[in-house]
Amino acid sequence: MDRITVTFDATPYRVEPGLTVIQAADRVGVYIPRFCHLEGLSPLGGCRMCLVSVEGMPKLVTACTTTVRDGMAVVTRSEEIRRARRGMLELLLTRHPLDCFYCDKASECDLQDLVYTFGDVRRRYDFPREPGSVILENPLVERNLERCVHCERCVRACAEIQGARAISPTRRGVRTEIREAPGGGECEFCGHCIDVCPVGANLDRLFTYAGRRFQLGEGPTLCPYCGCGCTLTVSHRDGRIRRARGRGSEGVNRGSLCARGRFGWGFAHHPDRLTRPMVRREGRFVEVSWDEALLYAATRLEKVVREKGPHAVAGLGSARVTDEAAYLFQRFMRRVIGTNNVDSSARLGYAAALVGRLAAGAEVREATLDEVRGAARILAVGADPVETNPILGLAVKAAVNAGAELLVADPRRTRTAARASHRFDLVPGGEVPLALGLAARVLGDPGLAPFPPQGVPER
Repeated sequence: MDRITVTFDATPYRVEPGLTVIQAADRVGVYIPRFCHLEGLSPLGGCRMCLVSVEGMPKLVTACTTTVRDGMAVVTRSEEIRRARRGMLELLLTRHPLDCFYCDKASECDLQDLVYTFGDVRRRYDFPREPGSVILENPLVERNLERCVHCERCVRACAEIQGARAISPTRRGVRTEIREAPGGGECEFCGHCIDVCPVGANLDRLFTYAGRRFQLGEGPTLCPYCGCGCTLTVSHRDGRIRRARGRGSEGVNRGSLCARGRFGWGFAHHPDRLTRPMVRREGRFVEVSWDEALLYAATRLEKVVREKGPHAVAGLGSARVTDEAAYLFQRFMRRVIGTNNVDSSARLGYAAALVGRLAAGAEVREATLDEVRGAARILAVGADPVETNPILGLAVKAAVNAGAELLVADPRRTRTAARASHRFDLVPGGEVPLALGLAARVLGDPGLAPFPPQGVPER
């Protein structure tokens, strides 16, 4: 792709055409302050913090809504720009409470950082505040209306990424409030509004008063729930998990998380969780050391094998362990115990699909989430990914938003079917005949048809 030349503060750079000024600046490492701009969301131009000067234009323009052109000269730092941005900060502070000492967003708040950066911001204006600004209707998200800077990142993320449209601006002017509006969509508890909020307007209620960012240790990991393999960041303090967040645009999930991935880590410290092995003694379970538990299990297995043979032992593996753990488990059963009695709940689902895929040939394979997002046509048979596998559901939503045709065949009225271009209402158990009929038509093999073709009109 041909690149164009854009000058930032008298330094020329080569960038891709079609970018906005702030996107081009980010690509070349020139920082422009912002609140409403976030990569991946539609431009808004509402906060005015990204004001820049462009040669040939009579006044300052917003960098997030101005498209670069070849030969454009942009000034990002001048006294005029500094005064304008400082004025925007002063206006934002007119209704923003100075409660950083107990706000959970302190130390990772964009407004706080910019006020410190400018250093000479003064609170010259003041407006009366209205009571009842903290909304606790959502069990997982605290909405503090006083702290909101009206960037509408959360509104756009909810609509454009999550597809839920659960929150929207209400009222007007300085009284504008971002709420879960009646008549809108239903909150899916993805927590995306928490991640994109630049201030403390949307907060994780499970993280309340758990610590500042500099008090937390952080590390990347994979979500332990479904098989999507979402990448997330876990924050911990004093040996306990405090919160989980997406990692920007990283991973197959591109920073998005479902309710389980973001909020479902409480099991790790639940008082009912077993943290040490237990064995039954005199009719009740007692805690033992790992060495005792291993010796106990090995002795009992050895006794069964010696008295009744290896085929009296069977192994049931979890469908949620890693491939390496599953391999070691079946290896132990076959080579150490000497039995092929190995099974897993995975056999009831994906294993059957794997057999069919292998029988169909090497040209058939699983689609990646990126391929789902770019698909022109999607067929969902007896599946509701929006409900049961939300990150895959986001990929389906993205494809539909891009113009893909979604066909849903299901005996239920599902959340995925609500977005379908065509819906086929099946009787319960009708998925198999449908698949056989499609195969017969596509392959031209009438022997695959679930019903005899006589009397069936052509369409």
